[in-house]
Amino acid sequence: MSIALLLVILFVSLKLLDMAWRAMVFWFNLAAKIVFWGSMVILVTWIWTRGPEGFMDDVQDLVAFWSKEYHDLKVRARVEKELRRRRGWY
Repeated sequence: MSIALLLVILFVSLKLLDMAWRAMVFWFNLAAKIVFWGSMVILVTWIWTRGPEGFMDDVQDLVAFWSKEYHDLKVRARVEKELRRRRGWY
């Protein structure tokens, strides 16, 4: 009798874990779809309001800005690495 009860408890717990897994996957997929379609709506609205030329200008400005930021961070990291090497901190 105790083995049968143990098997029933194991079966029920596996079913509950399966239900929890399916619920988690559902909510993750829903969130991913909301983010994807929301970003598409924002992108289309941006292109619609600025026009194709204005959109491309904005994108080029963003790329230039983030390229400059990346370069500055890269230089800062190189300088800090050199300072650590000189101090023997590794």
